[in-house]
Amino acid sequence: MIYYFKKIFSARIVLEAYKAVILTHHFKKLVILTAMNKYIAPLLLFCLLISSCNKQYTRHPVILKAESIMGYSPKEATRILKTIPNPEKLPEADYAAWCLQYIRSLNKQDSSIKSDSLIRIAVNYYEGTSLHKYAGIAYYLLGCIYENRQETQSAMSEFKRAESEFLQIDAYNQLALVYYHFGFLYSEDEYIEKALQNFKLSQHYFHRAKNYNNEAYAYREIAICMDNTGHNINYVMYFYKQAQKLAEQAKDTVNYLDITASLANTLITKTDQYNTAKNYLLHAYKYYDESPYYYNMLAMTYSKLNMPDSAQYYFQKALPDTTTLKDKVETFLAGAYAEKASGNYAKSLEYCLKYDQNRNLFIAKTRQAQLYLIDQQYNVNKKNIENAQLKITNRNMIIYVGFMIVLVLLGIVFLLSIQKKRRAEHINHQVEREKLMAEIEKRRLSLFAKLQSRIESTIRFEELKLRLPKDSGLKSSCMDEMLQQFVLTEEEWQSYIDEVNLIFNNFIEKLSLHFPAITIADKIVIALITLQLDITSTCSILGINKNTMYRRRNTIKERLNLDKSVDLEEWLLGKVSAETI
Repeated sequence: MIYYFKKIFSARIVLEAYKAVILTHHFKKLVILTAMNKYIAPLLLFCLLISSCNKQYTRHPVILKAESIMGYSPKEATRILKTIPNPEKLPEADYAAWCLQYIRSLNKQDSSIKSDSLIRIAVNYYEGTSLHKYAGIAYYLLGCIYENRQETQSAMSEFKRAESEFLQIDAYNQLALVYYHFGFLYSEDEYIEKALQNFKLSQHYFHRAKNYNNEAYAYREIAICMDNTGHNINYVMYFYKQAQKLAEQAKDTVNYLDITASLANTLITKTDQYNTAKNYLLHAYKYYDESPYYYNMLAMTYSKLNMPDSAQYYFQKALPDTTTLKDKVETFLAGAYAEKASGNYAKSLEYCLKYDQNRNLFIAKTRQAQLYLIDQQYNVNKKNIENAQLKITNRNMIIYVGFMIVLVLLGIVFLLSIQKKRRAEHINHQVEREKLMAEIEKRRLSLFAKLQSRIESTIRFEELKLRLPKDSGLKSSCMDEMLQQFVLTEEEWQSYIDEVNLIFNNFIEKLSLHFPAITIADKIVIALITLQLDITSTCSILGINKNTMYRRRNTIKERLNLDKSVDLEEWLLGKVSAETI
């Protein structure tokens, strides 16, 4: 019997250790799941944002080959790009790059590009990405198309966007081209000072890019702007000379002769260096001997040099070619100078009047054209405003959708945090419950251990009594007396009842309050059942037989208002568990 009690006690200790291991495992698992829930939503949002910005440039070998030769052979680049069948079926990155490089090759050949549909594919792809170089080129090419359409405001807007992209990567040559176009747009609108500022920026960036050929063009436009705004003639001459020098070094004959002609015009109108101007014009005239512009300029130069025969020679060559108003204005002005040099003042006055009449017509036509452009620009601006409003509406919709997505994500995070909190509370409750159960079990076993020695002694004396001969009455009475010493009195039991109350949250005390009919003897039986002592051990420690115990249990059920079919032990253990936890 002693062995039996020890075995039960060891088994309970093992069971408690197993429960602690299981509880620790579940707690660790819950901690891992909570950490995952905490970071998984922000991680998914971060991945979504990164993927939306992760656009790449093409790796298509044919497109890359065309791009590599674009600078020196745009015509060949166009031919290579056309070898790709159905480019619209290419992946998005490849098709955007194809559209960009194809329009770029046409632009470098000064081809007329009327539709902006292809370049817009590139603009839409590169817009808002980290591919600043290609986004800038796309905006620049779209600006060039607008400029050719004479849609100045739209062109300005696209060039501004290109400038912003190129400034982020220090693309000096591309920046210089943007500022060069700004200069032309401002000069066409007669904002000469603004044009001059942009041409200076263009020259600065062409120089940093070591593109001296294009730097010569920038110097020429700087000189023209300074000449038109009344700057000191020495500064104007300096910039013309710089332009001539760079054009000559680059062996750009066309630009060199244009610079020379512009320089000659300045010398004729702003200085008395007519002979130098004549030499410049004759040098250029060798290449453009059929140009009415050079005929008129030479006629004026020879008139100022007082060489009427030469002046009349070039004037007569220019006279047949007066098909446009501009040609008539230039030719009649040259004729007035030539006739004056020849002494034909009446004829000179006649050409002066024709010059004045045609100049007024030319100005009127120019103004009419400008009014038409203003009207067209108004329509374009109106369309741009409508497009801008549509973009704002779309942007607001995107912002709204994004805001709703953020709200949903915040809601998910909030719910996850609540779930995490509840799980933490649950696990804390479980831990506390397990701790409480362990403490209760520890106290129960401690109290059980106190009774164990009495139970063992009682059982041992019962066994000895059974071994005595039946006729040894005196010995038997002595044994009964000794056995009685191991049976606890009601007063001694009260301390055990108090300990049971202490362990199980005053269970017996509360039970007696609800059921006043319960006696001290009933409380003792209830205490032993609560300590999960079996009926045999209970009988031994109380010194009664099983029949007496069964009757007492039935009496307790009656006093607890329980049905006879109810298992008293099961009912009490269930009640004590509910009351304690």
